[in-house]
Amino acid sequence: MGKAVSVLRLSAPTVAEMGCLLDRDDLPRTGDIGRGRIRLSLVDPTPKRLNLARKVVAKGRSWRGRNDLWFVPEPLLGAGGGKLAFVFPGPENACETPADDVRSGRLLDTALRRLRVTPDALAGHSLGEWTAMAIAGIHADTEVDTFRAGFDPDALKVPGLAFAVIGAAASMVIEVLKGQSEVMLSQDNAPHQTMICGPAEAVDGFVRAFRTDGVISVVLPARPAFHTPMLAPYLGPIREAAERHAPRPAKLLVWSATTGRPYPAAAADVRDLFVRHLLEPVRFRGLVENMYAAGFRAFVQMGAGQLGSLIGNTLHDREHLVVAAHPAHRPGLPRLLRVATALWADGADPAFGLLPGQALQPLEKARV
Repeated sequence: MGKAVSVLRLSAPTVAEMGCLLDRDDLPRTGDIGRGRIRLSLVDPTPKRLNLARKVVAKGRSWRGRNDLWFVPEPLLGAGGGKLAFVFPGPENACETPADDVRSGRLLDTALRRLRVTPDALAGHSLGEWTAMAIAGIHADTEVDTFRAGFDPDALKVPGLAFAVIGAAASMVIEVLKGQSEVMLSQDNAPHQTMICGPAEAVDGFVRAFRTDGVISVVLPARPAFHTPMLAPYLGPIREAAERHAPRPAKLLVWSATTGRPYPAAAADVRDLFVRHLLEPVRFRGLVENMYAAGFRAFVQMGAGQLGSLIGNTLHDREHLVVAAHPAHRPGLPRLLRVATALWADGADPAFGLLPGQALQPLEKARV
């Protein structure tokens, strides 16, 4: 890991007293100081970052993550009562093998649970929903490994199809698509991100029309026709696998981006949803909205990609926390430390002492 990452964690009963803590001349670079519900955590507390922290605290509003600073006057977790979700992205590029997302998801899930970070539920985007099901124990590890090892997304590519990302709400896109049946909605990702799928020429025509109206639209490289009924003729092996592997009771609640609700309990219904997931649009925006309504306030992105930004865009006007457990520009242990740091600021109680370089005795609790 190299040099240990320094993290300063401050607690105080009021915003004013948090400001007093930050004004101390003897603040260390790492440690746990103060008592109180209001929390501030800062990675690598340089003088410049400490000055930023003082300005943020003076304004008294929450600040989550920019410049590796978290300040939360009203924590969402712990006494705040909010729930925590682990959310798994699907494969985002052709370099990932079908089992990569499951393997990565398992590793991150195990690592965070060892740090005493335990989710209240799991969810996923696209094939990430299968990863959530695997980690919840709906299917045995051996069954999951066998299925994913033999799962070839390229075999599900429908000839002549194209996908496109449209920078507009799903309701607007659906309205534009009315009156024809070739091109259809495949993903409702966020308030301003939708995906469509259909014959390449027709998709290209819609993309040009959206661009003419000033809507950012991009045609994507060829990919399987996931989440559309056009995939139905290719699903024989997947239907067979669904029938062959008996679903087990989930060890943890799994929410579906197909229905926007928790997975059903009955085995037949689980099998049905497992297949429907590939034939119906991803309704990720609705999933996030429904989870928020059910009390989920913190979301950990369990893998690489931009999934956290979709959650942030959906909940942009409401208090929430999104943190990525796998940002591409940071290696393993520093990223886990930042996840723990973000969750701590919002009221969680991670086991920092289990991370290398963090097994320090708390400094004397300051009286402020």
